[in-house]
Amino acid sequence: MAASKNAALSGIDIYKVGLNVLVFALTPIIVTPIIERLSLYIECWGNYVPDIYDVGKALLLEQDSDEAAAAAWSDRMAAMRDGCRAAIDELHADENLAPGWTRQSATDALWTMLLVPNWEALTIECGWSTKQYISRMKTLAERTFVGQKDL
Repeated sequence: MAASKNAALSGIDIYKVGLNVLVFALTPIIVTPIIERLSLYIECWGNYVPDIYDVGKALLLEQDSDEAAAAAWSDRMAAMRDGCRAAIDELHADENLAPGWTRQSATDALWTMLLVPNWEALTIECGWSTKQYISRMKTLAERTFVGQKDL
């Protein structure tokens, strides 16, 4: 089913996947611009990273020497990537993915932007608040991935 800019978000279905990492499945129902899905995904993820950071950091540190830690981290990041793919797929279905991006390349870039080590660098090392991180990632993603249709 092709989405339109009048497609909506009734809510976010949240599924727990292992170590409490969330996967967000976007569900269209009422009337909200597609751009809101991308924004809402980033907001949910940005608010959730502080909750999983300690466990995530431990898995990141152990993944080179512990196969189980590597598998667990890989699984969690694949789940997060699925959320990125869902948001990008909606932009593409609405014919509003910015020129120059394929669904795959945009998913790759969004996923990389939202990785925990990047969150860590921006919030812990650079001193951004969670609110600043979310706001700036939303702006960056919208300017990068959203075509002119909804801007």
